Amino acid sequence: MNRIQREDTMHFDWKTTSDAYHGKVHELSEANALLHSKTNALEKAGLEQSDLDWIVPHQANIRIIAGTAKKLGVPMEQVIVTVQDHGNTSAASIPLALSVGKSEGKFKPGDVVIMEAIGGGLAWGSVLLRW
Repeated sequence: MNRIQREDTMHFDWKTTSDAYHGKVHELSEANALLHSKTNALEKAGLEQSDLDWIVPHQANIRIIAGTAKKLGVPMEQVIVTVQDHGNTSAASIPLALSVGKSEGKFKPGDVVIMEAIGGGLAWGSVLLRW
């Protein structure tokens, strides 16, 4: 397995707000954007989707979380989900989810963790790290 280096672990894509922004169409667009961002981060780090141990997503809603996990082929047991406890806390959702995962002892040394987020302005990105 390749060593994950700092310059290989961040990837950002941008999308304009002129794209569809209603209900299910918007959620499908978000899921696809997050999938693209995650895939690019993995490729840049020289890793495969099967190398992922955990996904720590922005906790927007369970449909987007489950949709991106499904498209990546990652079971929900490998996704830290806290939206049911905290709701969508915006920029705080990933740190909160990381804290919950850590306190529950889910992350082990050497685990490959990907964090991904999407903002209301339709900007998104992923960060890949080794725990």
